[in-house]
Amino acid sequence: MFNSLSDTIILDLLLCRNVGVLELKPLLVLFLVCI
Repeated sequence: MFNSLSDTIILDLLLCRNVGVLELKPLLVLFLVCI
């Protein structure tokens, strides 16, 4: 159970990081366009 729990946490972290990058890219583009 501990292994599956740690795997789930790792997957969640990777997913959060990917989602964060996807959210930051449009913001960066908008920022560059505004300049």
